[in-house]
Amino acid sequence: MPYNTVNKIVITWDGWRDRILKKAQSDEYSSVSFFISEDREDLIRELEDADVAMVAMWDPELLSACHNLRWVHAVSGGIEGYLFPEFVRTSIPFTCGKPTFGVPGAESALAAMLMVTRRNHYAIGHSKTTHWLQSRDDELFPEDLSGKTVGIIGMGQMGQALAPRAAALGMRVFSATRTPRHASEGVERSYTMDQIDEFLERLDFVVVAVPSTPQTKGMINQSVFKAMKKNAWIIDISGRTSIFDFPMLAQAIDQNWIAGICTQPSGYSPDQGMPPKGSSFWRRENVCVSPCRGTSQEQEAAGLNLFFDNLRKFEAGEPLDGLVDKQAGY
Repeated sequence: MPYNTVNKIVITWDGWRDRILKKAQSDEYSSVSFFISEDREDLIRELEDADVAMVAMWDPELLSACHNLRWVHAVSGGIEGYLFPEFVRTSIPFTCGKPTFGVPGAESALAAMLMVTRRNHYAIGHSKTTHWLQSRDDELFPEDLSGKTVGIIGMGQMGQALAPRAAALGMRVFSATRTPRHASEGVERSYTMDQIDEFLERLDFVVVAVPSTPQTKGMINQSVFKAMKKNAWIIDISGRTSIFDFPMLAQAIDQNWIAGICTQPSGYSPDQGMPPKGSSFWRRENVCVSPCRGTSQEQEAAGLNLFFDNLRKFEAGEPLDGLVDKQAGY
């Protein structure tokens, strides 16, 4: 008999319906009832006796409907919207998909840095025939990524995946974290945030890989831009617009405080001071907006596997992967 027997799981998202139901038909889960819906009334009814909830939709009303809930798993990596006070106060363990974003986030950062050093960003948005068979090496002066220095702000799953990969390409790697920690694999030296100026002044690339929390809101601001080298780039793999002070970012770009930014915004947020959609800021060659955030087809499959691996661990009373510190916010 499992340590924590799970009889019923409610899923508040339709995205994985077919794949979940296929797994549910296997002998391993034949005794578990799976309910999948995005209808709020149905969810409120079905959550009453659920043991586990896999959530995309999650709020105080849904939590209050639960009387037997023992574990909540969010399909996403970003979980700031789920940490409402009523849930934070509970002792219910909370996991999320953050372990599955390490590789795609790291590869997104490497792709951006290689794009910049090889000057491929100058071709984005232009017809392939604009410079048909014409070399621009003597005009754009491509550089080697090997030998450059990258600093990673935030050493979660993405930062830990990026560091050894960047080091393998010949880069020097530094990290900056909120609290002191031993340097991760591939990291030459680890700094704390109170050493941020010393950290930034050494870097060719500043990779932002922090979660969205009250503490990180607006943290990439004027002081960061001023401390960076003028030829340094910001590589954003957080995908969280709240981390940036956009008016100061626009000024940093316009006044050449920094070389540029590659970013993965999670949507247009004028309330956070983003330049208007028609602004020349977005058309600059040194402002690169990726159409694909730090995800992949493989990551989606890994996200589903993570939940079912954790389900086995939960029933066996083993530590769960992707556990969230609800008080800290990540």
